[in-house]
Amino acid sequence: MRQNIIVISTFIILFFVIPKSLYADLLLSLSSNFDPNSETYYKLTDMSKFFESRGDFYGSGTGGRVARYPLLYEALSDQPILGYFSGDHTKDIDEGGHLYWMNRLAIFGIVGFIFYFIFHLNFVKSMLKYFNEEYTFYYLVSVFAFFGLGLMKALAGREFLVLTLFCYPGYIFSIA
Repeated sequence: MRQNIIVISTFIILFFVIPKSLYADLLLSLSSNFDPNSETYYKLTDMSKFFESRGDFYGSGTGGRVARYPLLYEALSDQPILGYFSGDHTKDIDEGGHLYWMNRLAIFGIVGFIFYFIFHLNFVKSMLKYFNEEYTFYYLVSVFAFFGLGLMKALAGREFLVLTLFCYPGYIFSIA
């Protein structure tokens, strides 16, 4: 597990050290391998434009999605304790629904989000008691992937919760 943490940490450090222009060029080069009418081509070129614009919120579709964070932060700062729906609704935060965790924080407030998050945290802690060291790492990777995806996208429907709460632990129990 320590070796994996070292490798992952190294990749994260390298990600921040490598210049953004290199990422933009790499994504543009990769996109040339796909049909220009495909969704993959669009996503790769869009992300390349975002890196080229140095994080301009409105220069690309990716930037438009990133711009939802300040919108939700503003809504949270208006009603930080009990959340957006506890007071007067002066802002339209419907677009922010695409950022699952930040949206939950803005809507429920700090108090409500703590209760919402504690459920997930307690479940993960209780599952870790049943796994040996080897499988603990893989389970934690799947949980971090779930939380990481929620930072970037909406976790629509029950499917992601079913995966995290039942499928991942069940799979690990079946192979252990």
